[in-house]
Amino acid sequence: MRRWPGLAIALVAGAHGAAKAGETTMDHYTVRAGDTLAMLERTGLAGHGALARVVRINHIRSPRLLQIGQVLRIPRDLLRDEGTWATVETFSGPVALSLRGQPLPTRTGVTIGEGAHIQTGRNGFVTLRLRDASAVSLPSQSDVTIARLRHVLLTGAVEREFTLADGRAHMTVTPMTLPDSTFRVVTPLSVSAVRGTDFRVDYAAADQTAVTAVEEGRVAVDALHTATQAPLAQPSLVSAGLGLAISPHGVGEPTKLLPPPVLEDVGRVQTAAQLGFRVTTTSAATAYRAQISRDAGALDVIAETRQTSPDLAFASIPPGTWFLRLASIDPQGIEGAAESYTFDRYRNEVHGTMGQATQRRHHIYQFKWSGVADGPVRYRFRLWREGQDTTPTVDEIGLHGNALDVRDLAPGKYHWQIASILLVGHRVIESRSPEQSFQIAQPR
Repeated sequence: MRRWPGLAIALVAGAHGAAKAGETTMDHYTVRAGDTLAMLERTGLAGHGALARVVRINHIRSPRLLQIGQVLRIPRDLLRDEGTWATVETFSGPVALSLRGQPLPTRTGVTIGEGAHIQTGRNGFVTLRLRDASAVSLPSQSDVTIARLRHVLLTGAVEREFTLADGRAHMTVTPMTLPDSTFRVVTPLSVSAVRGTDFRVDYAAADQTAVTAVEEGRVAVDALHTATQAPLAQPSLVSAGLGLAISPHGVGEPTKLLPPPVLEDVGRVQTAAQLGFRVTTTSAATAYRAQISRDAGALDVIAETRQTSPDLAFASIPPGTWFLRLASIDPQGIEGAAESYTFDRYRNEVHGTMGQATQRRHHIYQFKWSGVADGPVRYRFRLWREGQDTTPTVDEIGLHGNALDVRDLAPGKYHWQIASILLVGHRVIESRSPEQSFQIAQPR
């Protein structure tokens, strides 16, 4: 690890990043048919003396000598701009929106702009869609402010900056066709600037650690005294499939993302009150993250968990078909590549009890059961002597009730079980109670 004590970190991807300290950011405008300096001043420049500065910087000797295709260099601070917006595409759980301390309504379709503050609570998730179709997804326990969301009138460039104070952010950035467009994610330790890519930024405020994982595109890492000063070393390029851990002590080396864990028992219907999944462990992973979402891209997440155990548990969710996204986390805290699986969730549980009674010299064995299901069910009761499960003593199918009496069983050891059969469309979803046993002694 290269170490620079007390440094902040800048991540810069693509050719267009933040300006160095003391430098003026230059944007570029390509002259089109019909353009005149007066028109450019009227429609796109701001500030007294702006046109004179543009003429001087570009060595324009005559206002009439603008040529179609000529590229003008224009200081960014001379260009007029206007605010643009982001739209809440999906959200679930506790999500709070505010602007300058005043709460905003949290609902699908609401638009927010510069200065908006977004906080997600435990099991709170939100995805913002920008005007160019880029997406910003914030999982639970995240704190983000939209620091900049501007559209430059003359060049058409868009400038987006998000400040991540805590938590995580997943960015899917539409490739930018205009060279002066920017997309930045700022944490107390890092500035990530991209031209068009799919990447994640995590920042743990308690540990003062930042992690960047690149799924598509590439990111360059500059070490800075502050987020605006000049780099101290050549940037390290982080390509797709690599991640980088950052701390106040320095920048680590790019590390290959761990492969996703493999889900065991794929296709099993989740029928219990609590959802449970098991993944195959890998020696390099120290933890696993799992998210349940309505879509394969995990833009509409409803629940997530991070566990050191390969057994992943979730609270109950509504019935239907869902997506499970799995990723491994390495010792540096870098979340690896992800894999998504579909699974069906239909509650269907049954539990049984047994009692007995005597009636006119007959021994009555009373079996009762109860269940919870997402729809009407039928029951199947099976009772068999030990070692004879293929030829049960009792096998009742299609039961509507919740009890069955069996009379005068011969001595021996018996096993019994209840199956709850739920019909969902043309599918049959069967759940079984735990197998139970009892012993009938020989009479003396």
